[in-house]
Amino acid sequence: MIRLQKLRLIQWHSFRDVTIPIGERTLFVGENGSGKSTIIDAIQYALVTQLHKIRFNAAAAEKRSGRNLQGYILAKTGFEGEEYQRTEGISHVILEFSRSDGVFCAGICAELTKDSTQIKELPWIAKDVHVQDVPVFLDSTHLLGAQQFKQRMKDQGAEVFESKRAYQNELTNLLGVYRRNVEFNPYLDALVRSIGFTPMDSVDRFVCDYILEERMVDISVMKSNLQSYKDAEAEAELTIKNIAHLEEILAKARVWQQHFRTILNQDYLKRRLESELAKEAILTHKKRSQNIEAEIAVKTQELHQLKEEVERLREEAHQIDIAIRTNQSYQLIQELEYRRGTIQKELEQAHLTKDRYRTLQAQIEALLNQPLIKDREGNVDITRSYEELETEQERLYQGLIKSRDALDEFRKTLSDIAKELEELERGLVRYPEGPAELVKALQAADIQAWIFSDLVEVSDGAWQNALEGWLNTQRFAVLVAPEQFQRAIEVYDSLPHQIGGVPLPNLAKMSRAEVRPLSLAELIITDSPYARRYADYILGRVIRTDKEHLKDFDQSVTQSCLTYSGYTVNRLRESLYSRWYLGKRGREQHRENLILTRKNLQEQIQQLEISITLMEQRSEVLKRALPSLTEMNYMEKTIAGIPSLEDQLNQISEQIKRVDTSDLEVLRNEHHKLLSFLRFKETQIEKTQNELGQLQGTVKTLAEKIPQLETDLETKERHLKAFVEAHEQYREEFEDYYTERVQSREAREQILANYEGSLQGNQIKLQKALEAYQGAIQKYNQVWNSMFSLRVEDSTELEALKKRLEASELPLYREKISRARAMAEQQFKEHFVSRLNEYIEEARESFREINAILRNLTFGKDQYHFTLEERNDRKAQLMVIRKAAEIHENRESLFEALTSDAERQAVDELFNKILKNDLDSFEVRELCDYRTYFTYDIRVRDISAIDPKTGKVPELSLSRALREKSGGESQTPYYVAIAASMYRYYKDDPEHCIRLALFDEAFNKMDERRIGVTLDLYERLGMQLITAVPSEKLEIIQPYMDTVNLVLRYGNESWVRDYRAVSSTGNQ
Repeated sequence: MIRLQKLRLIQWHSFRDVTIPIGERTLFVGENGSGKSTIIDAIQYALVTQLHKIRFNAAAAEKRSGRNLQGYILAKTGFEGEEYQRTEGISHVILEFSRSDGVFCAGICAELTKDSTQIKELPWIAKDVHVQDVPVFLDSTHLLGAQQFKQRMKDQGAEVFESKRAYQNELTNLLGVYRRNVEFNPYLDALVRSIGFTPMDSVDRFVCDYILEERMVDISVMKSNLQSYKDAEAEAELTIKNIAHLEEILAKARVWQQHFRTILNQDYLKRRLESELAKEAILTHKKRSQNIEAEIAVKTQELHQLKEEVERLREEAHQIDIAIRTNQSYQLIQELEYRRGTIQKELEQAHLTKDRYRTLQAQIEALLNQPLIKDREGNVDITRSYEELETEQERLYQGLIKSRDALDEFRKTLSDIAKELEELERGLVRYPEGPAELVKALQAADIQAWIFSDLVEVSDGAWQNALEGWLNTQRFAVLVAPEQFQRAIEVYDSLPHQIGGVPLPNLAKMSRAEVRPLSLAELIITDSPYARRYADYILGRVIRTDKEHLKDFDQSVTQSCLTYSGYTVNRLRESLYSRWYLGKRGREQHRENLILTRKNLQEQIQQLEISITLMEQRSEVLKRALPSLTEMNYMEKTIAGIPSLEDQLNQISEQIKRVDTSDLEVLRNEHHKLLSFLRFKETQIEKTQNELGQLQGTVKTLAEKIPQLETDLETKERHLKAFVEAHEQYREEFEDYYTERVQSREAREQILANYEGSLQGNQIKLQKALEAYQGAIQKYNQVWNSMFSLRVEDSTELEALKKRLEASELPLYREKISRARAMAEQQFKEHFVSRLNEYIEEARESFREINAILRNLTFGKDQYHFTLEERNDRKAQLMVIRKAAEIHENRESLFEALTSDAERQAVDELFNKILKNDLDSFEVRELCDYRTYFTYDIRVRDISAIDPKTGKVPELSLSRALREKSGGESQTPYYVAIAASMYRYYKDDPEHCIRLALFDEAFNKMDERRIGVTLDLYERLGMQLITAVPSEKLEIIQPYMDTVNLVLRYGNESWVRDYRAVSSTGNQ
């Protein structure tokens, strides 16, 4: 019989060096945080070693336990600022097992240094060695380093393993649970999974987590082949789409070619027609030129005859004109007409001047907004008006000068007030020039000096006027320390004489001044001893009183500023106290006065600016009006002469009427008739000349055009020939097109007339066809990541590509599809289906074994067995798997074997799920996990009862009972199932197998009876049981355990004590 009998922990978290006895039924009990789970974790670490399989602090798994190996080595505290007790360390976990042939120890040494983040682990096994004999210490306080420990163990005959896998194989072999060709030992897997068992409300989850091993079918190769198949299929589909796309583009190219050929035919037709018509045009021009030259000869003779007749008529008219000019009546009338014309012009000019005069008058009066001065007759008196306006202009000029000067002065004063207000805001007061200059000179000589008014405050504002007026210039007295007085005198004397009138008191002589009650000195408040002394001296004898008692004192003053001194009453001038200088109140009053003055100045400036603007506007008006008055003055003489000119004009008209013109009229009539006939003949000459000129011009134009037409014809014929030669392949088509379209000359001209419209229409069609083609090419290049030319002429490249795809690549892809599908099917059948069937069959076998064990076990009156059924949502996949398993090698393929649409759909869904999801995704993991194909249940049979209806033992489902029974009652079947599952591993040879079962915080919510019966079951099965429970479960569980270890912790150290020994000592 193999059993774990001791556990030794060295530097394992808070356990320094603890050896713990392990019995057949061992209980670890203690408060939360004492270290119970730490011990359980140590046992599974030494047994399993593979950290990715270990569930540290398994009881807290759902709380996402943060424990890890580093935390156990360095003793993690979980406190901020001091996360670990140790900065580096070595931990040992040593298990001691007993066998029929002796004992052996198995352990692991884990070392973590400051210089490394990698934990060094050394698993080892030593036969015939007890835990206390394992050499871990260098001396009484220091542990051996990992390499030292390794060498020491080898020296003692222990086997130190280079890999955890080798260690695990050897350990499981010694424990009698070794299995060949497994990734992880099934017994250790069951042990680890059971450690953190907590009752749950799902039997499916319980089976997957604690009964069946997690064994995933590796489908990475199959997925790769499936992907290759799908990729090849997709490539073939893409190729087919590519061919269709190319055909669509080539069809658009053919449409473009059709429109292009039409345009070529029309171009040939136009060129040939133009050549033929050019030939005919040359013949027409030559014939027309001959006809016009004959017509020119006739017109030339006609023009000669007309010119001779006109010369004769001109001579006759000249003789009559001489007779008229020598007539006396004619000569008199001509003289009078000349004089009348001259006077008429003068009169018209005079009236224009008069109109201008009235316009200027209206403009001036509107500009001045007043009428001009009139004389007694109501006419404008220009002289007086001019003088008055000129006087007003001079007055405005002087007013503007004064106003602008005043404005400048106001602005300067306003700026000065602003600066002074700014200085007041900074605590600076402006004093008369003398005090300020004296203080400045004294300070330059390193003599501290103060102006008296800066150092004092006035306690009663009602007396401020009297106090300011009485002090007068003494307010500005400059105070210096008594010991500096003589130097101050020298500085004062060195200043220019204009700096004077500033008191410089000798304070040393003023120290014993008398201050009478109600004196002005009592109003002075100051922190300066110098100001205090000076104030007491000059004000201490001046008494504040009223006018009734004014004369009762040697020196006195009233609030109304009446003073009495030297037996004389006087009133202080208001100018002496109109501005206050003393204290804060004085500065505030001055600030208010400045603000008020500034406001008044701003108002005056605003009014003055308005006044200046009005004067400037008026001055500008006068400047425009005076020149106009001057112009009007010059016009008056011309206007005055209008009546005289009108009289002269009337007299001349009367004289012309009185002249006898009867003989003259006969000559004039004859002369008029002759001139009319002469103009008619001249018109005929002009007309004939024009006609002759036009004919000559036409001949000339025709003569110039014929060479040009001949050149043009030569060019057209040459271009036509070049065009035909450039398109030789279309020569016959061009001739046929010409014969079909040209029937007569009129048809030719109509064709040319319609050519541009037809060409434009065909070009639009050609452009649209080109745009459609180029758009298709651009889309193709974008979709297929190509760079084909947008020129239709290059469409042969597309045609070649289409032929290559159809003849070469598409058959290649289809062959690739067939090959990839065959490989995917082979992987699916030989690996996925066979391995999944294997796992499913092993699962069925596991349940058959467990149920066989459960048939021989009763739990009170209950008996249990497992059932498993195919999940409804996985039946289609199971059907595909069975179908694939039935297909024999070298027979039909999977796809050929599928006979129904449902089967094909199931295969597509299965393959698509594999292809569309990652290997570690939930969907693929579920597909590859054989456990997820079934739903599980635990059937509970009450063997103490019989169902009266069926005559059989009643049986119910645990899944249904979980919703109805108490927490403890529903836990029981789980612990029974775990026991039966682990019993499988040693039932055939119990004497030579480890029978260890490990739980952390087990039996929650179970009552004492069920706990006792459960533990009794584990004892009957011969299982060695280790569990940890909290203190509140101690009294219930400890009677059933042969070893009870009390886990204690104080501060940063934990240890283990025999609970019964401690209790016995405590009772004694």
